[in-house]
Amino acid sequence: MKKLFLIVLFIASIVYIVYKFIILPSQEKKTSAQTNNNQVQETVYESAGSLILGFPDIPVYSNLVVDKSFKKELNGKTNYVATWFFEGDNKEIMKWYADEFVKTGWTVVGPFIYESENKLEIDAENSMYKLRLLNTEREEGDTGKPGELIMVEIIQK
Repeated sequence: MKKLFLIVLFIASIVYIVYKFIILPSQEKKTSAQTNNNQVQETVYESAGSLILGFPDIPVYSNLVVDKSFKKELNGKTNYVATWFFEGDNKEIMKWYADEFVKTGWTVVGPFIYESENKLEIDAENSMYKLRLLNTEREEGDTGKPGELIMVEIIQK
């Protein structure tokens, strides 16, 4: 009887480890919503501190630290959002992004001023995606750690 208990405990431990470290990698959270009126099926995945699995390969400025990333599946299309903390001159960073996107085959508009002189935005697209990149700030008291952020939204065509 004691052997049977140990075998069951061992199998339960293996199942837990597989679930915890393989099925739920990199702290991903999944939420789903479906409305019957419009037949909309939406699934959102979230990852804190890393880019979500499948995030498009885009240039990333050196020394940026990933805050959060999201993957949203909506009616067969996938959109992505990510935020990075940054320190430094936002104009220099945005110019670097505009140059790098052009080098990697994106058509780029910007950087241009968005709402104020300290907020800049770049719009870009390639054969697969439309992209919007901007700098923003998370204030004390907002959800998450406060600081200067670069945010990118990538929409599948």
